[in-house]
Amino acid sequence: MSNAETMLDRANAAAFSKADEVRNSAYALKYHIAAPSGWINDPNGLVRFGDRYHVFYQHYPYAPEWGPMHWGHVSSADLAHWRHEPVALAPDMPYEKGCFSGSGVADGDALALIYTAHDDDNPIKETQCVARSFDGGRSFVKSPLNPVIPCYPEGCTSDFRDPKVWKQDGRWQMVVGTSHDGRGCAALYTGEDLDHWTYRGLLCESDGTLGSMWECPNFCRVDDQDLLIISPMEMPGHKNIVLFGNFDCAAGRMSIDHWQELDLGEDFYAAQVLYDGDRTLLIGWMDMWGKPYPTQKDGWAGALTIPRELHVRNGRLLQVPAPELKALRTGKRIDSGDAKSLESLTGDCLELNLGMAKGTFILSDPEGELLRVSLSDGRATLTLPNGRVASAPVAPDCETPGLRVFVDRCSVECFVNGGEVCFSQRIYPKDNALIYRVDSEAKVDAWSLGDAFEAPVC
Repeated sequence: MSNAETMLDRANAAAFSKADEVRNSAYALKYHIAAPSGWINDPNGLVRFGDRYHVFYQHYPYAPEWGPMHWGHVSSADLAHWRHEPVALAPDMPYEKGCFSGSGVADGDALALIYTAHDDDNPIKETQCVARSFDGGRSFVKSPLNPVIPCYPEGCTSDFRDPKVWKQDGRWQMVVGTSHDGRGCAALYTGEDLDHWTYRGLLCESDGTLGSMWECPNFCRVDDQDLLIISPMEMPGHKNIVLFGNFDCAAGRMSIDHWQELDLGEDFYAAQVLYDGDRTLLIGWMDMWGKPYPTQKDGWAGALTIPRELHVRNGRLLQVPAPELKALRTGKRIDSGDAKSLESLTGDCLELNLGMAKGTFILSDPEGELLRVSLSDGRATLTLPNGRVASAPVAPDCETPGLRVFVDRCSVECFVNGGEVCFSQRIYPKDNALIYRVDSEAKVDAWSLGDAFEAPVC
């Protein structure tokens, strides 16, 4: 048995041996992506390959805490129901002590993963590598040419990670997050194949206000608008933003016109996009560094957001829950024009649709409020018990005013006015008892949502 097989076998044994305990724990999520057990952070390698969607994620299978990174893996036929797959990557090569974030693409008949090999003991620290699957994503073989990008660009730093790869003008394009002169930037590469890359320069960089290093850069084009999504380090008050501009592929440069925060909740980072035909989807890590993780005592920590479909309207990015999620609905709980009907609602795996132009939605447990979301005076505002307040403007002429809310045991995702403003928040209600209320007139629709996962088997 090779070292690679040994490490992957050990990782799978660790992750799946505790899966039943995690699945039956108090806060175990029912329809969000989480690892069978252990730790999860950034989504990776989002790709549609053949007839299945694949989502990979940063994973430490041996404990519910950050450790040497592996790639966990789930797949789906419909974006609503998911199957746990074997761990895809382990740090089993001499050039890596962690497999950090990256991309997934269809490379002919192969499903290819492009990732960052991380080694703190190496002065270069981070290089870019490729692994391919020829069996639909069940197993991966690392390229003998790894690392395919063995060093960061001249003038940049050894913080050089999270490659995002796509095809444009008949060639592969890649952006990698790094830093130049203390400013965050994205380095651009191009290649005829995934094993050979040519550095073209900096795609774009901060003007000094957008952070010192850009993690998880993701380029996409949505409704004829070029976008670069980044997670800027040391940008006060901001954690995951999208840059609007114009990408000149021939020149290898992207202008920056303006930017927008992706999600105003506390628990959203490292968003990655999935190119799906004529639409673009997005999934983020639904947690945040430096916060407590109450589920660690149950053997797991971290989760991903629901898939969101992206649109651009009037210079703003809108995020709409993927329509496929309607397949999770198991029964209509409320269909009423009386806002007070919400107060009779029980349960913690729900979808709510509150049709209202103004008012406040309040979510509580028996010990007090967990969050409130208010619509008033052209703004959407999230208020948390710790005193944190986050707010953003909303359009006065929205065709679908109101709030769409997804509750899943210990998480809440809120979408205001058709996705103009989003809030993602982890909550840990006492005894899993939730109390719902809205303080204004509202049309209330509510559905129970079912379990999205097959029982984990490896």
